[in-house]
Amino acid sequence: MGLARALASPTGAQDGLRTWVTVPTSRLAIGASILGALSATTRCDGCFHADLHAGDRVAVYVDSKFQDTELSEITREGQFRYAGVRIPCQRASVYRLPVEFPADRHAGLLSAEDKLLLADAYQCVPDLAGHRHLHASGHPVLVVGHPERTRDDLRAWTPLAAQRSQVRRAAATDIDDWYRSAVLTTGTSPTLTRRPWLTQVRPRLVITTTTSAALAPTPWPDVPVLALLSRRSPSSVHAADLAHQMRTTPVTVDGRLGLALRPGHGLEIFAAYVPCDLPMPVDDDDLEEQW
Repeated sequence: MGLARALASPTGAQDGLRTWVTVPTSRLAIGASILGALSATTRCDGCFHADLHAGDRVAVYVDSKFQDTELSEITREGQFRYAGVRIPCQRASVYRLPVEFPADRHAGLLSAEDKLLLADAYQCVPDLAGHRHLHASGHPVLVVGHPERTRDDLRAWTPLAAQRSQVRRAAATDIDDWYRSAVLTTGTSPTLTRRPWLTQVRPRLVITTTTSAALAPTPWPDVPVLALLSRRSPSSVHAADLAHQMRTTPVTVDGRLGLALRPGHGLEIFAAYVPCDLPMPVDDDDLEEQW
């Protein structure tokens, strides 16, 4: 958890930083990394979603629902008007949606039980839980690999986590659920060809769980990548060899991130700066471990 937390924090946001970690098995390692990343404090500077204008499509939380709507008005008195409500700007949870973002999303209802769980996770009153979750979903953790395996791993953490609410906060959904979920999954590395709007959003951390994803580029040069390689996977050794052969610059960092990058506890860690224009080899022989 500590490594993922350090990488997801503002000090981990370094251009081209990619960290490969070999683990005895990816079982529980995926969930541990997600929970660690979610516990990091993120920084939001100059984000596209904060540049709001009347007429923008926005993601909001109102009446216990996550929904996409139009920002109808920004009044002179400093209020936002949307979805039939008028709220002071400093109290509103409003995020501008990217251009070309999917326009057919249905509203998502937050149940009373989920409000209580999220309130416990975010340490707030239930009425604020949806707003806090929307805020966390602005910079989600993105997991690239087998989506169902990620969900299974998080479910396995339910009896192990100190708070069941932390696992609820990490409930993983599809990449098109940006601003709805703090953890998003996709089977293959996302590309701008299929989703050009990805340039207007930014995850807090990208976690890869397959060997092909461990070597693939992402649309965000300044977002660190944590690549989990299971020693039980036949293709992990080949992927690790390819990572060492790439034209990279070794990482030399101090502080909390430097401590987190030190191998230990049965982990082998290789971190390097990968030039964003470097073509990465892709291991097509992706023989993953069987759980």
